[in-house]
Amino acid sequence: MTRKNLEDLFDEIVENRVERHYECLVEDRSQYVIEVKNSTSQVVRSLYVMDSGHVAPGDDKINDWILPGQVDWFKEVAPNYAYLNNNLFFLHIPLPEYLRGKENILSGELREPNQLISTSRINTGLFSELFFSKQIYGVFCGHNHQNNAEILWEGIHLFYGMFSGKEAKAGDLRGIRYIDLGLDSDEVRSECVFYGDL
Repeated sequence: MTRKNLEDLFDEIVENRVERHYECLVEDRSQYVIEVKNSTSQVVRSLYVMDSGHVAPGDDKINDWILPGQVDWFKEVAPNYAYLNNNLFFLHIPLPEYLRGKENILSGELREPNQLISTSRINTGLFSELFFSKQIYGVFCGHNHQNNAEILWEGIHLFYGMFSGKEAKAGDLRGIRYIDLGLDSDEVRSECVFYGDL
């Protein structure tokens, strides 16, 4: 199945879906914005969601990279939310800047045994655009199942989600990352909760 096939299947099965703003396909990858509104229906936060791919072209089977067209999409959409502070960005494969900032851990741990942080080999400049937009509080990724750290790099918080699936190697590290957004303030709180602590 293509990624578009999966999107179509999702739309067919799931009834309660959020409204996707500025949705765009770039070479079969979807990106869109979820608007968070307060009690008076004012948009107070934007959540950018981007498909970071799976496996890069070629025989090496390395992590895919963000496509230049996806970076262009963010550059085009971001000015619409420039008046907001502390917007969030979600993708699966960590950006190369996670590796650059790995010494500045604010909370959690990097416990992935093989490659502590496995990013794409090609950096197409998405983080730079996030930085210069001056509206992104944090980036949330997954991919490295045993990592749950919060890293600070150039003023942007780089979060790992927690692994919640059935993979045996995760051991007791399964859990959730909780994100609390203040609707009447710019506050963002996020922490990891292990299943045993729920």
